[in-house]
Amino acid sequence: MSSRANIPYRDALANAHLLGWPGAGRAGHLAESIAKYVIVDMFAKACAGAPTKEVIKSAEVQLKEIYRTA
Repeated sequence: MSSRANIPYRDALANAHLLGWPGAGRAGHLAESIAKYVIVDMFAKACAGAPTKEVIKSAEVQLKEIYRTA
């Protein structure tokens, strides 16, 4: 493998940003919501047949708790 093949990996961090950038607030909030799979779980529960309003409300409660701990 030539060294030219590694250039994209070498330069990848030059323009990298944390998730949620340039949003306001603490970057940790978004990272925590992703780490806890809040949105993924919401969709999975809805696809498994749980009532849509219930799974949305559950995700809302979880996200409000995450973002409240500023």
